[in-house]
Amino acid sequence: MWVCLFATGAQAQSAAIAAGHLVDPAKGSVRANQLILVEDGKIVSVTSGHTALAKVPVIDLSDAYVMPGLIDAHTHMCLTVDPLKDAGHYYFTSLLHTTS
Repeated sequence: MWVCLFATGAQAQSAAIAAGHLVDPAKGSVRANQLILVEDGKIVSVTSGHTALAKVPVIDLSDAYVMPGLIDAHTHMCLTVDPLKDAGHYYFTSLLHTTS
């Protein structure tokens, strides 16, 4: 599940994420039943329990592990797609052609 929050002009968005387990790699800990408050696309607070503020939508991830700040930085720097051989589908390129 992906959660995106956007702010446009004077209309800032807020949301609360009810996390069943919050992973904190910096501290080497996992905390149960945490509420993450997000305003304007940034985390502003993390508190124990799942009691959200009024009029703030809650994203229920109470049965999941949450690790804020994790991004998809996956890329293939050296992948060459050859549209003449694989119709631009890189899975075929990586399976059919060697790197040498």
